[in-house]
Amino acid sequence: RSLGWLEVPKTLMPRFIKCGFLQSGGATNNYTSGIVAQLLQGGQLQKNIHNLKELYGDRMRKVIAYLKENLPQGWTVNQTSGGYFLWVVTNTNVKEFCQDLEKENVMVLAGNRATPQTNITEYATANHDHCFRISIAYYSADNLLKACRIICSVAKTITTLQ
Repeated sequence: RSLGWLEVPKTLMPRFIKCGFLQSGGATNNYTSGIVAQLLQGGQLQKNIHNLKELYGDRMRKVIAYLKENLPQGWTVNQTSGGYFLWVVTNTNVKEFCQDLEKENVMVLAGNRATPQTNITEYATANHDHCFRISIAYYSADNLLKACRIICSVAKTITTLQ
């Protein structure tokens, strides 16, 4: 695998751009390989992985518990065995639902955009228009639960109108 990229805050970008290993024809993969080697040798990588598993597991448990308790009848959240995503199955097409969520500044990925048959610009050929995916990777548990409250509120509004 390649380790040839860096993600740094904007404030550090000028320092990395002017850095000697980039200026002299070097590559970021040598630099990042050194960082990863140090993390492996010192045990920090395993500790970080353990911490991330705990953090993401906590987020996932909280989100799943909230959704199971508050989604309208006919909507279910699938229990996962790990990862960053959970899958919600509804009894309706989620296209308008996703658009309504966007108006509330909540983004989920429609099921027909979250299947192996798709790329960024195509819809899936399989019928997953009644599902959507939520990521727990980027936001705190508090922010995820705020989003879940909006998701459940919009879902209840949609199911009431049907």
